[in-house]
Amino acid sequence: MATYFRILDPGRQFLDANGDPANGYQLFVYTAGTTTKGTTYKDNAGATAHTNPIVLESDGTIPGEELWVLTGTYKLVLATAADTDPPASGTTLSDNIVPINDTGSTTVSEWVASGTTVTQASSTTFTVVGDQRTLFHVGRRLQLTDTTTLYGEITATAFGSPNTTVTVKLDSGTLSTSLSACAYSITSAINTSAPQGNFVKITSGTVANDASLFFTDLTNAYRTYRLVFDDCSPAVNNVSLLLRFSDDNGATAEAGASDYAYAAAAPVESASVNGAGSSGTTSIVVANALGDQAAETLAGEITIAGHADSSAYCQARFFVGAQTHTPQFVSWIGGGQYQTAVAIDAFQLIYSSGNISTMNYTLYGEIA
Repeated sequence: MATYFRILDPGRQFLDANGDPANGYQLFVYTAGTTTKGTTYKDNAGATAHTNPIVLESDGTIPGEELWVLTGTYKLVLATAADTDPPASGTTLSDNIVPINDTGSTTVSEWVASGTTVTQASSTTFTVVGDQRTLFHVGRRLQLTDTTTLYGEITATAFGSPNTTVTVKLDSGTLSTSLSACAYSITSAINTSAPQGNFVKITSGTVANDASLFFTDLTNAYRTYRLVFDDCSPAVNNVSLLLRFSDDNGATAEAGASDYAYAAAAPVESASVNGAGSSGTTSIVVANALGDQAAETLAGEITIAGHADSSAYCQARFFVGAQTHTPQFVSWIGGGQYQTAVAIDAFQLIYSSGNISTMNYTLYGEIA
């Protein structure tokens, strides 16, 4: 014997755009996500089927008041008496409706359909109509239907009437004109087992014998950026780790003779303190006299602040430690700035000579 499930509460009243009973309106019932009509019944025995569309009574209710279906998921569309099938101007009341107590049709997923029309704007951005910044907030994970299924994390949202532009950092691939749907995750992009305050993880990785490491796409969605790294060693002996900024998203790193100013204290294991600094130099020196032996690895944190303010100097603060080529353990505590007021959208780590032999890193962004 078939089991029937109620899909709406008895006596449900539908209203028109003016708040009046939807007298004579049509209620279309489809299989979820389609325009394929579904069959509904007037009671839990399935003895008598409703018409489809169902023509509403003068008080905006369903004739017989009850709406029963077999197991499955459904879509309800309310349309005027003049509309055809499928209705050109109908209002989708709800899609993916699971009938009451129909456990066989219930699925659990971390992805929730956004219910918005998404339009590709570039390889990393798309637009949605209206101010959708609350739904598409920075740090939220997305599942995007394109030529393939893509996954990524929102790095910036901006509203400019009538659309919201969403920037997403994809795990792999790029957006195309085939972008057709978007779902968002009900889980957080923040690792709650290891809280970082208001910081969210942006990216992580390793370096193996690379000339330098660039971090691009800095945006005003993050107040500051924090780079945490370890096992950072140079390929040659007795070199410095340098920090440089870029205002063309990493196409070039600024390295003019007086582009930067920095100051640092360098306590060594003997408890003595050396100072270093410059009011005009090609780079911010994060650490110097670094060695290339197996035990001589650098670890620490670098924070970037003021990057999005075109009227101020972008600054860096750092705290790092390592065994040097002397050898002795040294920690460097200091900071520096780019000497031109301009918005910075990328930064680079590079040794004064030779490649970065090894490095593990994670980049976080502090939500503005």
